[in-house]
Amino acid sequence: MLAKSQPVARLSIIKDNGMVIAYCTGWLLGCEGHLITNQHCIGNNQDALNTKVEFLAQSTSCKGGETCDSQGGCPGPIGVTSPTLVAVSEELDYAVVRLGINDSIADYSGLYEKTSGYLQFRASGAVPKESIYIPQHPLGYGKRIAWLYNGQPGRVESLTVTECREDDVGYYIDTQEGASGSPILGTSDHNVIAMHHCGGCLNGGIPAQSIIEDLTTKGVLPKCSVAT
Repeated sequence: MLAKSQPVARLSIIKDNGMVIAYCTGWLLGCEGHLITNQHCIGNNQDALNTKVEFLAQSTSCKGGETCDSQGGCPGPIGVTSPTLVAVSEELDYAVVRLGINDSIADYSGLYEKTSGYLQFRASGAVPKESIYIPQHPLGYGKRIAWLYNGQPGRVESLTVTECREDDVGYYIDTQEGASGSPILGTSDHNVIAMHHCGGCLNGGIPAQSIIEDLTTKGVLPKCSVAT
């Protein structure tokens, strides 16, 4: 779980003409420098330009002495600002951006080396009752990995949740504001089966196969983004 959480980043997005900073979660999708999050986090080009991306914003160990329970806590050593918007869907609540090269990222291969690679979608999506986990940045805090519900491994409870849209993947694993855009990974293969976007009695995630189909239709599906 820890290794597959490394490509997950904290997003700080300046909103409302600089009056508000919104926190969300995003993650590296594929091998060409792309990152994906929710559309309600990055909704347009201006939001993308106003986004700061932090990788490895987390404790140095599971028992770490650092205090990460604050907004912006445990700053990430790898940062990117002003990514470029590639694709967005209000219906599926996703936004894909491409990261730029800077002093902390000389090239994408160097980035992937530091983040233990990138994440990939599972083409077939979620399986009912399978165990899952969610790396996230709740409330803009340092990274946490949620994987339990009532002391038991969290799992896919439904493929037809309608809290926010039709046919979301449903689960009880805890999330908070700031977790929007987090990947939901199956513990069997560590591939992304959905992307968290909605809290409710059952939390809801956009199915992987829906995002894959839409990006393919638009001709912008990143290379290496679907597991084979």
